[in-house]
Parts: sequence; structure tokens; C-alpha cells
Amino acid sequence: MEVKRIVFLVLCILSIACKQQKQDGFKNQEKNTFQKLNCNSNEFKNDLACKNIRIKYCHEALIFSILQGNKIVSFDFQDYFEGGEIQLFKLENDYLILLEADDYYTSSFTVFLFSKEEMYFITSFSLDQPNVEDVGVKEEIFKTILNEETLEIYGFLDEELEFNEKFNINQLLKITKKEDKGCLFAENLLKLEQNGKLKVSDNWQGHYRYLTDEGHTAGGSWTGVYHDFYISKDSVICRQEGYMAYNKIWYLAQENKDTLELYRYKELNSGTFYKQVKKSLLYWNKGSLYLKEGKEHIKLEKRGDKN
Repeated sequence: MEVKRIVFLVLCILSIACKQQKQDGFKNQEKNTFQKLNCNSNEFKNDLACKNIRIKYCHEALIFSILQGNKIVSFDFQDYFEGGEIQLFKLENDYLILLEADDYYTSSFTVFLFSKEEMYFITSFSLDQPNVEDVGVKEEIFKTILNEETLEIYGFLDEELEFNEKFNINQLLKITKKEDKGCLFAENLLKLEQNGKLKVSDNWQGHYRYLTDEGHTAGGSWTGVYHDFYISKDSVICRQEGYMAYNKIWYLAQENKDTLELYRYKELNSGTFYKQVKKSLLYWNKGSLYLKEGKEHIKLEKRGDKN
């Protein structure tokens, strides 16, 4: 009995020493370790906005776009990811993208590296949650270290190491850049996000309105919806109010010659980003302001001057 107790104590001491050694090793590698970014996200964590980076759905494909100088580089994750959460990590000018599909008992991960204007597929792996009903869901922790051309990934459940693998960057699979301009959010979308405030000229500013779906239900209720655009020098907001509708939409905007390009960006009531970035145009014709959405050209009624 005494021998068993001694063996148990020795094993505990060795386990604690091993964990401490790992922690010390990570501290020594901290300058080479990717750090998680706190990005703006929607409620499903599958739509991220960070400085210079957007990860967003477009035509059911997940697109990664990054602004580098005056150039936007985009990649399509459609062949690797069908839905789930996204995490983003950074080390100097390199980014690690972690895509997670979670089914409660098992989390499956797909990992990519963006480095020197190239996107690489690294690996896919799973972490099983043992005895979920008895002990609950354990915290998933990741450490990724880059040493010259070697990338090492560690996956933990709480403090227990569950996954560890090394990769040579020179042997990773490159993902082709996306060339389909119709599926990019907008060539200047990231620039607009980076600049923050808009600079809308005086001739666009004011309060404008149009009406849709005007009619009556079988019970006699009016079905119309008013769309009110409030355009100031640094914001474009559309308020939709009427039958079974109340919504406020924040648009990113930029002037292009004689049009004002609008990019539907964020739903203000819920604080969520739109999955699809929809482009609309405002333009003047014979003294009246028109909104072009798809094939429709809608005349707007002026309701007030600029603020």
C-alpha cells in the first residue's frame, strides 16, 4: 500500500514538472507565438472584421480578404469549410486562420497560414471532448509557434495537450488567389473600414425616402414600408419602418464620379454584419435622386436638408 502511494506521488510530481516545463517553453517562445485577435464578429462568429482584414460569406463561399498597401488580396475557403466559427491569430505580418466545426462532442479544425501574400493550407485535426455529460465542455486552447520555416501547432483541452504537429512552410499547399471580382466585397471596402469616417460631399447630404409594398392585407392592414436614407458628411443610415418591419442599416459609401456607391454593411438593431455585401448606387437625374438596386431604379423623395 505504501509503495503505491509513493508511486502515485512520484507520478504527480513528474506531471506537474512536465506541465511547468511546457509553460516555461512557451514563455521562451512568446515572441514567435501567434496571438489571437479580438475582431468584430456576428453572433455566429462566422463573419469577422479586423483592421485590414475581412472574412465574410459571398455567394455561399467564405472569402478571406486583406488590404496590403493599396492592394486587396482575396482567397476562397469554399472547398475547405462548410460552416462554423472562425478565429484569427497574428504574428508580425503573418496571420493564422482557424476554422472550427463544432458538434458538441468533437470539434474539427482546419488551419491556414497567410504569409508574404500567399495563403497556405496547413492541416485538419479534431479534438474530442471526453465525458461531456459528466465533466462539461473543456476549454480549447491553441498555441502556434513560427520558427523560420517551421510552424508548430499545439491544441489543448484545458491544460491537457491533445494535438501537436510540426510543418515545413515550404512543403505546404498553396491556395489560389480569388480572381472573381463579382464576389469580392468591394475593391475599396477594407479601405473604407480602415479610414472609419466617410467624406460625403454636400450634394448627397440630406434626408430622402421611398415607399415599397404599399397595399392592404385581407384584414385591411396597410402593408407599406418606408425606406428613409439619412446621409451626412460622415455616415449613411437607412431606416426601414412599416408593416412588420423596423430595421436600421449602416452603409459604407464612396463617391465615384457622379454616383455614390453604397455597400450594405451592418444591421444596427442587432449589431450583426450582413453575410452578403450588397452594392447599390445613388445618382442624380434631372434634379431628382435615384437609387439603383439590381435592375430597379427607384426615385427618392427629398424630406429634409443635410444636418
